[in-house]
Formats: sequence, structure tokens, C-alpha cells
Amino acid sequence: MDWNIIDLPVKDIYGKLDIGFTPIFKESMKIFKEMGYKRILDVGCGYGKHSIYLSENNFTVTSIDINEKAIEWLKEYINTKGISNVNLIKANANALPFENDYLMLLSVHL
Repeated sequence: MDWNIIDLPVKDIYGKLDIGFTPIFKESMKIFKEMGYKRILDVGCGYGKHSIYLSENNFTVTSIDINEKAIEWLKEYINTKGISNVNLIKANANALPFENDYLMLLSVHL
């Protein structure tokens, strides 16, 4: 499948459509903080909903997605908002381009 052909109207809906977070995701954030996790790898980040939330909650996030359009859009969004604790990588989740030294990996809907 060519993930680059998937193009959602993100600019039209981002921030306007609050589909919320699952209870387990919210509970996980509490646990991450209690355990002292600072860095999170968001695999399959898409347009960055979870990455942005994590960054707003003082985590340093590496966001990975194979969809180049999603990564480009997220890059523009974080630059516009002045977000400095999200690092973006276009990559396949099955072949991460670095050694995995993260204590916490997040994969929602992958």
C-alpha cells in the first residue's frame, strides 16, 4: 500500500474536531509521568494528535510515520506553534532507522 496517497483534510479539521483520547491513553500518561519517562517514541504518528498532546505534557517525542504528507504537515504545524520537543522522522515502523533506546513506545491505531 502506498501510504503517501492517503491525504486527509487535516488543515480543515485540526483543532476543530475533538475526537478525544481513549481512557487507556489518558491513564497511560499518568503512569508514564509516575515512572519518570521523559522520552516517548510515537510509531505511526499520522498527523500528530498524540505527539502534540505528549509534547504539551512535557514529554520529548520522536514521531515516526511512513506517510510523507503527514510528516510534512506535522512539521509545518509544530514549527508554526513553536513546538521544540517533537522530532519527526519519515520511516517504516518495521525498519526503524536507529537503535531503539526508548523506554516507552506508543502505537495507537497502527
